Amino acid sequence: MKSVFLILFSLLLFSVHSKGEYVPLKMYYMILTADKIVYGEIVKMSEAYFYVIDSVDSNKEIKIKKYVDWTCSSRWSEYQIGQKVLLFLNQEKGYYKILSGGGEGEMPVIQDSVIVSRDCLHFTDSLYLSLYRTHEYTFKIGKKIILGHRFMIWDFINSLTLFKTNFAINKDVYPNCGAFIEKNNQLNPKNVGSPIYHLFVSEFNSEKNRNCR
Repeated sequence: MKSVFLILFSLLLFSVHSKGEYVPLKMYYMILTADKIVYGEIVKMSEAYFYVIDSVDSNKEIKIKKYVDWTCSSRWSEYQIGQKVLLFLNQEKGYYKILSGGGEGEMPVIQDSVIVSRDCLHFTDSLYLSLYRTHEYTFKIGKKIILGHRFMIWDFINSLTLFKTNFAINKDVYPNCGAFIEKNNQLNPKNVGSPIYHLFVSEFNSEKNRNCR
């Protein structure tokens, strides 16, 4: 009887877990909580790791654990030398790990643009996003179709760098109201017109307002 109960209990847990819905990390959160943000080209690989020359940080070589596909998420293609990626990373002992179990912290860079999945943004209304000079497109990249947005890579990096300078997230109390920290609300005059920066700020404020009501 005890063994029957354990079997039934295990099946119940499996059923609950199977119906669980994975919630992707949002862009503003990845920017503000990443230990390191890297843009560069994959230059070598091992079975478990890949290495990127970081164009943001003095062309340093960064060791990163490969993302492993699972039921709810998969990488757009196999890892290959020469691929360019934008990465949001957490530091581990001796290497970095991509943010998020869904792999949102690793984005493909095609030519001079980064491709950002719509899952990483709160605002998906095309009219609203047109204010930030972006529209939703369907991208076929490797084995995956990505519904999302295309941003010029250095505009994107410069905007997220400024955003990370002016705002912060306290992970210890997130998503409570006190987690949202505005360090400096004075825009750098050179970046006032950056639609990407303002998109990040709007995403941040939207989540802050939702949690501070």
